[in-house]
Amino acid sequence: MGEPNASQPIARLDGYEIVLDRQTTTGQILRPGHLLVGFPLGDGSPFEPTSQIARTTYRVRENTLTIETTTGDRIVAEMPAQGDAEPRRDRPSVYLDQNQWSALYKAKQVIGGLPPKEQRAAEWLIEQAESKRVILPLSAGHMSETCQWSNGGERYALAVQMLRLSAGWQLRDPLAVRQDELTASMLDTIETGDQLVCRPAVTLEPFATHAGRQQPGRPCPDDLVGVGFELDALISIASCFDTMLDAESISQNPDSGWVARNQKFTDWLGAQENCGRELIRKRTFAFFLADTHKEVAIAAHDADVPTEQVSSWVSSRMETEVSKMPSLGLFREILHDKLVDRQTRWNSNDLTDMLYLTCGMAYCDYTVGEKSLISRARQSLRRLERPDNVFRRLSDCVPVLADRIGERFAG
Repeated sequence: MGEPNASQPIARLDGYEIVLDRQTTTGQILRPGHLLVGFPLGDGSPFEPTSQIARTTYRVRENTLTIETTTGDRIVAEMPAQGDAEPRRDRPSVYLDQNQWSALYKAKQVIGGLPPKEQRAAEWLIEQAESKRVILPLSAGHMSETCQWSNGGERYALAVQMLRLSAGWQLRDPLAVRQDELTASMLDTIETGDQLVCRPAVTLEPFATHAGRQQPGRPCPDDLVGVGFELDALISIASCFDTMLDAESISQNPDSGWVARNQKFTDWLGAQENCGRELIRKRTFAFFLADTHKEVAIAAHDADVPTEQVSSWVSSRMETEVSKMPSLGLFREILHDKLVDRQTRWNSNDLTDMLYLTCGMAYCDYTVGEKSLISRARQSLRRLERPDNVFRRLSDCVPVLADRIGERFAG
């Protein structure tokens, strides 16, 4: 086999390694025991001054990307293959709320940080994730919350733990998931003759965590067309890792007014008297529609549905159709519960929690999250006549998961 060049398909690089080294500011293409090509990174170096990545190694045959940090930590990510971005191999997926990722961090880093029962459950789950028996996907919500930690040392340790255990697996952007659900519903119920198969929510697909917010990218250069997918995958996973490991924290997103708007409606609804259940549901659905009207408009555009048919679908069918949607239907029900609860006090984390946890509950096999939201989710799942796959504690989820994969858990 001759030396590779950038225009060859990636399959012909089987057995090769592609290395970017920060200390030597060089890139290398190697075959075991042989340096084939070396090149300087120069001004095009991917390593920013605050980056804590020292070296990346892409192993083509194994289809993995290994990240080595400046402090010696090593993280291995699975990579997607063209035509197979979800090589799950029957592994169940577990979506963890940020507080449960913190529990896994404490299980490894903080002596006595968890009650004994939770410690045992956390250690067992860590072992299964490291052994590739379960999938623990990361979301953009996880990235945002982790990157806002002000303590640099704790933020780095938590990020290493999350990246190791997720191993490149992602939860698709809930906005993209909801867009697929809406578009598929419109195409189906309006009977256009077209169909949309929703994209998998748990995936290794490049840039899936922000798929609902992306701007069109630059086209792949002509000499890299043969490896365009693999190049996107490498950039996607490396940029995610680099962002979470960066030495600088990221400031909190500015207030969009969502909290105040929700609280105002909740207070107004609580002050209404002699309102029957049906009228209350109509009012909360109207509020939900006002909150999602842009998503509906984009879905109608994507489905190429005439305006008059969209209006008819919204007025006569949308509420029923939304209840069938795995993620958006659950979001609507939990939103309803919080809006009608006079004790509700909305805060800035509520949108993130509801958006990502409802997507995780809808598309992952199990979800473990914060007590209050899980309680509301259980009520909503019962109303929607869906299976209860949500848990408040790792120690409640792990025995069920152990039975599923046939691995012993002592408890």
